[in-house]
Amino acid sequence: MQVLRHGLKVYQPKLSMNACIILEQIYGPVSKPLENQLPSTSDMVFIFSLSLDRYNLSEDEIYELVDSVEDLFSFIVALYEDSGIISQEEPQDDTSNRPSTFEEMSNNMVTQCLSMGLSRQEFYDSTLKEVIQFVDSYNNNKQLELEEKAFFDWMLANLIGSSVARLLSKN
Repeated sequence: MQVLRHGLKVYQPKLSMNACIILEQIYGPVSKPLENQLPSTSDMVFIFSLSLDRYNLSEDEIYELVDSVEDLFSFIVALYEDSGIISQEEPQDDTSNRPSTFEEMSNNMVTQCLSMGLSRQEFYDSTLKEVIQFVDSYNNNKQLELEEKAFFDWMLANLIGSSVARLLSKN
C-alpha cells in the first residue's frame, strides 16, 4: 500500500470502486490510461487526485503532494496494482461470463456484498482488491461454519444411534 507523508500529515491513496467507475466513465476500460503509452501528466494527476478523494484536499494541496512523488507513473501503476485493477498474475482464460464494464461488475458485486454485511458506502470506498478479500473471507467463514455444523450433526447422529442401541439392547 502506498503511503504519502507531507508535513505532519500521512495519506494512504487508493483507487476505490467509486474512483474506478469515474475513471471508466472518462477513459473507457479502467486500465486504459496505462495501456500502450505513457499517460499524460494531467491524466496521472487526475488519477492521483481520485486516489486521495476521501481526504477532500484542495487543488493546491494535491499539486504539492504530486510534487513530492518522485516517479508519478510508477506511483500510479502501484496504485492500480494495490487496488487489484492490474496484477502481475496471468489473466484467467474464461472471459465468457465477464461483465463488459467495471461499473457493470461493481453493480453485480454490490448486491452480493450487501447481503454479506458490507454497507454500500464501505463497498464504494473500498478497492477492488479489498472487496475481493472481503468476499473470500466471508466465503471461508461460511465454509468453516458448514464444516462445523456437519461435524456436530455427525456427533449428534452418533449419540442418537448409541442411545437407540442402548435402549434396544435393554429389551
